[in-house]
Amino acid sequence: MKNDIAEIWVLLLAIGLLILILFHIFIYMRLKQKVSKANLRKTVQEKEILEQLINNMPDRIYYKDSESRFIFANKHVSKIMGANSPEELLGKTDFDFYKKKYAQAFYDSEQEMHRTGEPIINKEETGLNLKGDEITVSTTKIPIKNKKKEIVGIIGIGRDITPQKEAEKELNAKSESLREANAILEEKHEEIQQMAEELNTQAENLRNANQRLERLSLVASKTHNTVVIMDGNGNFEWVNDAFVEKYQLSLEEFTKKYGINLRDSSSNSNISAVLNQIYITRKPYTYNSKHKNDDGSEIWNQTNISPITNDQDEITHLILIDSDITELKLIEEQNKKQNKEIKEKSRQLEKTNAMKDRLFSIIAHDLKNPFHSIIGFTNLLLSKYKYIEREKLKELLEMMNESTSNAYQLLENLLEWARAQTKRVKYNPTNVNTHNVVNDIISLIALQASNKNIKLSNEIPKDLIAFVDRNMLNTIIRNITSNAIKFTEKGSITFAGYQSDKGVVIEIVDTGIGMSKEKVDNLFKLGAISSSSGTSGEQGTGLGLIVCMEFIKINKGSIQVNSEEGKGSSFIINLPLQKKN
Repeated sequence: MKNDIAEIWVLLLAIGLLILILFHIFIYMRLKQKVSKANLRKTVQEKEILEQLINNMPDRIYYKDSESRFIFANKHVSKIMGANSPEELLGKTDFDFYKKKYAQAFYDSEQEMHRTGEPIINKEETGLNLKGDEITVSTTKIPIKNKKKEIVGIIGIGRDITPQKEAEKELNAKSESLREANAILEEKHEEIQQMAEELNTQAENLRNANQRLERLSLVASKTHNTVVIMDGNGNFEWVNDAFVEKYQLSLEEFTKKYGINLRDSSSNSNISAVLNQIYITRKPYTYNSKHKNDDGSEIWNQTNISPITNDQDEITHLILIDSDITELKLIEEQNKKQNKEIKEKSRQLEKTNAMKDRLFSIIAHDLKNPFHSIIGFTNLLLSKYKYIEREKLKELLEMMNESTSNAYQLLENLLEWARAQTKRVKYNPTNVNTHNVVNDIISLIALQASNKNIKLSNEIPKDLIAFVDRNMLNTIIRNITSNAIKFTEKGSITFAGYQSDKGVVIEIVDTGIGMSKEKVDNLFKLGAISSSSGTSGEQGTGLGLIVCMEFIKINKGSIQVNSEEGKGSSFIINLPLQKKN
């Protein structure tokens, strides 16, 4: 926002510069009669410098009579209005160039000022740029009065503030810092009003060419932008106060330290190429550059170099204007960073959704199988129940029970996983006897293990206590054990445990078919799960192990898997130690 205030100050001071130009013709005629040819040439050159400076400014500068007809305008105004030169505007109004809705708005505001005599300061209006697109223009218009205090015309200056307005909107949505800036702006409002009044007084009191030159010097000297005037070869001739403040050196000290020519002192390594292009095209050139302050902070500058030519199209002077655009660059970098973060999060979300889609596809497939079996068994019982032998009936009921248990276990794992993903799992850690938890699980799965001739052994010490959520620990051990039974036939599953320096270790070892290294690496990855059958054709998705990993993380533990194809598997769980009362 400091840059915005500086720009307003430049706008207000630039009005004084324009008023100087408007009186220049009158003074020139008087000077022509009084001064020698040498002085006349000097005055003409000064006039050309002033005109070049006005015409190379990126602002809309114009002078209208009481009927809102153009008396003067700079080149920027004529380009925007589609004219070949400022002379084409003379005697015409905005209605000759703009659509009625724009021209009427400009006309009404100007005529209102003629009636009230009140200047328009920094009014935001809708205007057009060189492409014909709508933009926001900050406009200041001041009435011009004759000796009888009658308003005879207006002086106007406008600046395209669309980039600042857009940056301001983004900054309002993303940062609290703008509130502080607004507070500063309010504090400075009274100062701005006072400066506007002073400028109005200056406009009424300007009388001759000497005063015009003094005001021009004031504009160039007091602006917060760095201004340098050089000769046609790029040698320094004059710098403003902002230059001295920026480098903490006077012009003499600066040239003694860095050289008198821009090629020697510029931080832009391509400055020679820039100057060569200006000499060839006779057009201004703008570039951005970055350097570090004494405190290490980065400063971005936008530099504009404009040539001033004489009647023979020879470049007699170069004007360099440096503007601090650090805030705009910071906003750009912040937007780029946020866009990158959004893209990364979007990519991760797409990946996660794809994993979940695959998971639900597998679960849907594996849920159908047990229900198909149950429906088939019930249909058979309903149609043949009178003829089915008792032993066959028992076998069918056992198969139905197994299919129902598989479906229930899959649904239970799915619900547990969904609760963990939505942060709805209640974590209630206490001191839990791990030996007793394993005993409870063995009693539930004993029949299932017996049907596959698997021996279950609980070798965990009876006093081994871990600080965990009991329900989650039960789910962890039950899922790993069910998985071990699924891939084991005529073997054993052993539960061991001990206390290490870091916590409690529980090891579940089976003598099943084992796994490859690739399968071990993908056991706990949601995107790598797949439906696989056990040694007796049991169905499963591997979701139970995903739930185990979620619960182990919640309980601040870890898990390690060792396995080899044909030699069984070992699941090693690390849990926190019991807490002492």
